[in-house]
Amino acid sequence: MANKFIELPFQPRLVINPITTKEYKIQEPRVSLWLSWSKKPIATTALIDSGATYSLLNAHLGEYVGIKLNKKKPIKILGIGNKELVAYAHPIKIKLDGTDWIETEAHFSYEQTVNLLGIYGFFNKFSEVSFRANEEVIKLTF
Repeated sequence: MANKFIELPFQPRLVINPITTKEYKIQEPRVSLWLSWSKKPIATTALIDSGATYSLLNAHLGEYVGIKLNKKKPIKILGIGNKELVAYAHPIKIKLDGTDWIETEAHFSYEQTVNLLGIYGFFNKFSEVSFRANEEVIKLTF
């Protein structure tokens, strides 16, 4: 029996060419999702990032869903270019189109502006995560 899977389209992002200052759209493996913990869920988007060790989300989202980040022990994590960020690890529930609620863990940081779904916290919740870049599709296999 074949594994169940869903396919989600890449989403556009507006970028500006720093030399010409012209705006254009690029397609990237970004998904819409819901986050939840103890309060009302919140809708957001996140980039599926195979280069991110952990899922890293903006801390304000965590606060909105009821996570008391000030009661968590801060940890230091390294981002792009070895930039150090202060983050707080916490269990979270996420839901994408075509999935049930997924219980996982994410790191929350006030310094993080782009939500990232990484290896631990996202990829490890599926048997396979793949990108078909020419078709601009993300395939998540359960």
